[in-house]
Amino acid sequence: MSQEQGVKSRADLGLGALALGVVALVVGLQARWLGRDQLLRDGDEEGHVGAAELFLHDLLAGDVSSFIARLLWEDMGDYPSLYPGLVGLWWWGMGGGPPEAVAVRAVNSVFLGLAGLGVLGLGRRLGLGWGAAALAGALTLALPLNLGLSRAFMPEGALTALTALTLWAATGLRERRFLMPAVGVGLGLGLAALTKQTAPLFVLPGLFALARPGPWIIWAAVGASVAAPWWALNFEEQRAYAASSVVYEVEGSALSQAFYYPRVLWEGALGPVWVLVAVVAAALALRETTTRRLAVVALSWTLGGLLLLTLIPKKYDRLAAPLLPGLALVIGAAAMTRPRFGLAALGLVGWSGWMSEAETPFNTPSEAERAFHPGCPQRWLRPPSPEGDLGIQAVVRAVAERPPSSLAVVGSLDIPCAVQTTFPWEQQLGPALRRAGVDVPEASPEAAGLTIILGPAGEGAGELIVPIPTLGAEATLDWR
Repeated sequence: MSQEQGVKSRADLGLGALALGVVALVVGLQARWLGRDQLLRDGDEEGHVGAAELFLHDLLAGDVSSFIARLLWEDMGDYPSLYPGLVGLWWWGMGGGPPEAVAVRAVNSVFLGLAGLGVLGLGRRLGLGWGAAALAGALTLALPLNLGLSRAFMPEGALTALTALTLWAATGLRERRFLMPAVGVGLGLGLAALTKQTAPLFVLPGLFALARPGPWIIWAAVGASVAAPWWALNFEEQRAYAASSVVYEVEGSALSQAFYYPRVLWEGALGPVWVLVAVVAAALALRETTTRRLAVVALSWTLGGLLLLTLIPKKYDRLAAPLLPGLALVIGAAAMTRPRFGLAALGLVGWSGWMSEAETPFNTPSEAERAFHPGCPQRWLRPPSPEGDLGIQAVVRAVAERPPSSLAVVGSLDIPCAVQTTFPWEQQLGPALRRAGVDVPEASPEAAGLTIILGPAGEGAGELIVPIPTLGAEATLDWR
């Protein structure tokens, strides 16, 4: 081995060790965060959890045919069914239980890990050493928006994994033995189309930057075969859903809509540190002949996809998540040619950790974001909330100890945006009771065996009062 090869080998080993360190930091951060957070789920999340629960019930009842029917062709709402089906399967594998359990929530971290694996494989096939490719994959786990979404029941995490794995498969389309890569690309595209309608926007820019269309008839046929049953039977509903998206109106100007995604990358989806490091990394990778093609592919994946997203009237920061691993790939490429640049990874993980543990201007919706979402803008990377269930579980435990003949809820508590975008308090109670195995029918307040009175702290008197400090209120439980 020459001296130059020895230096490169040591640098690659150093980058590999750095990648392992990044993975350890992110896994530790994730475990700590999930173990502490008790915040009520976002309204969109709750919809996906409800769909996953139907799949769970099919499996618990041993009804595999119903599970497959829901997965492949039944209408489960606005989105295709693959994501809630996979969550339901994982939930069943974890033995059921409440969706708040860390073991159940961990399914979304698995999708993030698969995305990192796809980036690692893609980097290797495009010429990165093992260490640099591993660092790119490890940094995928720490991307702020992706890290935040991996703590929530949202399909963008699964779509990110499928996008990265599909592009990895596509690296073989130029080879003489292209049949298996083409089948892999088709399978990835089909599964992505069963995850979310916008899947082509994320996959195609990187796919066409990677290779000539080549055996497109193979991967197109495989993809269509996988997705066709669901799409054929749900086409009319999806057409109506797409039409409603086209007429989506926001207060932002045309210019602010054009710059929506660059702005959210700077503000919260990545943050200034990630953006600046990625810009420098892109410049370094494009300068070197050994990493130029990889940089073109990675930037086509990210920037091409963002350009296509800009054409969609609906604007949500989470839609950009499947495009961001391209920037982790670019950073890995820059680190291969300049190993010391890889140390920036520690700063990037530190940034993501900071936004996971503290309220900052970068994980709080800005005024510009509120112009697009005047109700309650969603935010995905935030500190854990140990007392965020707003007394729901305390009420569930009390009711489970003395199950009443019937139940009524009087009053209402609107949960503020500062807590989370979600349904009112009283709508959270029914699913929580059902998941705890307490089946209590509803009744009028006059006839109910248990009346729960919601209101400001200090009002009312009953056998049990559960304070809800976050809302400055209480739930008074009055058995009869």
